[in-house]
Amino acid sequence: MKILFLVEDVKKISSMLRENNEYKVIDEYEMIDNNKFTFGIDQPYYSDYIINRALTISKIYNYNKPLCIVIDQRHKNSVDKIPHDISIRVCISLIPHRLS
Repeated sequence: MKILFLVEDVKKISSMLRENNEYKVIDEYEMIDNNKFTFGIDQPYYSDYIINRALTISKIYNYNKPLCIVIDQRHKNSVDKIPHDISIRVCISLIPHRLS
């Protein structure tokens, strides 16, 4: 099973998910480790890069544990492009966009 989390606070949600050892958690910050993108979502092509990385990880993932991909909810078209079984939005102050 592949679960896509669209969140406002990536670090907080990924740390909460990591407390439970039943899930394999990959967050946005692991995808950009040692990369040229240092300014986050405001940097050009950052969102495209993250979506492509998450797409690749989701396609090749083949383990017994459910995969949780945790990314910022401001990435456009992430629900359409990243293969997943369930998408969950966790937000506090940002106005959520339509999921479908």
